[in-house]
Amino acid sequence: MDERETRFACALSVLAAPQSKGLWDKIQLNGPEEVYSGLERHFKLEVQSYLLDEYSDDPYVAAGSIIERAHGAGARIIHYWSDMYPDSLKMINHPPVVLYVLGKLPQGPAVAVVGTRKPDLKSQAIARRIAAETSEAGYVIVSGMAVGIDREAHLGALNSGGTTIGVLANGIDRLYPYANSDLRRMILESGSSALISEYPPGSIAGKWTFVRRNRIISGLSNATVVVQAGRNSGALMTAGYAMEQNREVFACSGNSFDMRFEGCHSLIRDGAGLISCTEDLLRELSTMPFVPKRHFAASSGAIKGGPLSRAANHEVPVIDGDMNGVNLRVLSVIRGGVSEPDSIVRATGLSPEEVAEALIELELSGAVLRNGNVIIPARGIGG
Repeated sequence: MDERETRFACALSVLAAPQSKGLWDKIQLNGPEEVYSGLERHFKLEVQSYLLDEYSDDPYVAAGSIIERAHGAGARIIHYWSDMYPDSLKMINHPPVVLYVLGKLPQGPAVAVVGTRKPDLKSQAIARRIAAETSEAGYVIVSGMAVGIDREAHLGALNSGGTTIGVLANGIDRLYPYANSDLRRMILESGSSALISEYPPGSIAGKWTFVRRNRIISGLSNATVVVQAGRNSGALMTAGYAMEQNREVFACSGNSFDMRFEGCHSLIRDGAGLISCTEDLLRELSTMPFVPKRHFAASSGAIKGGPLSRAANHEVPVIDGDMNGVNLRVLSVIRGGVSEPDSIVRATGLSPEEVAEALIELELSGAVLRNGNVIIPARGIGG
């Protein structure tokens, strides 16, 4: 792989406010050096603020340090223009410009298995069984390396002799959560599975990194299965991204009136396939192409069906009076047309951490919709 190309790709991956600079429109037409040089002629290029404790504020200088640290951690760097970059990720809105990879990245059709970090014992067993049996049928299992359902999904694939991809919300060199240190070791020792991250080495996980990571989990997969999820589970965001990406969504049901499955029940009501056994899933997968057709969400950012459809249909459960001051402040600037996290930080004067937490709470409540790195107010909320 061309080292110069890789360095420019890494520099692009850490740019502040990439959407406002039109980055994703340009990467489909030009190579990384051409894109970087073109942006440099029209904008002042800076590194995203969350990386400034680790790297230079000059993206090209930072890229050199990032490459050195990645190689020191034993990670490969796969960029958007590389032949090794997953085709399925190129088809999503705002694909990661760079992936840091430990292990061997498996090829072929994939299924994401996700859910709550605090599952009951039955759901743990179900997640592991679905992952094992789907893996035995030849599918790669994708999940987010969290405790709970994610862990069971990865273990199900590995214990059945299959392959899995763990998508991290932190730098590839950081062990998080510590409880999954054994799982991390198993993946790397398997010789056929991988850990990946879009975040440079040294990056610490935060609420917003988990949200952004979810688009990669669904984007790598032909279908997403939600095993157990409550009303505010992050797994619903993965399902929402899957719908935006025109991928299939399935859910397992729990008992009636069991709030631990409220998110799954909502998905099923909104059209997700009901999974009562792995055969249900495999039957549906057998009718699907290996690589989904390219699809982009409508310009409004509304996601058809699924857990976010309440906002698009004006059935919004939250009103301004229910929000705290920080959330109202963030929502106000979004309604004023500010649509990117970095820009929201500058417009509000809040810290990146405060803005990230507010955006997650606003998205979970249905007050805003997220389309990749662009945030818009949901229709029918407030003024």
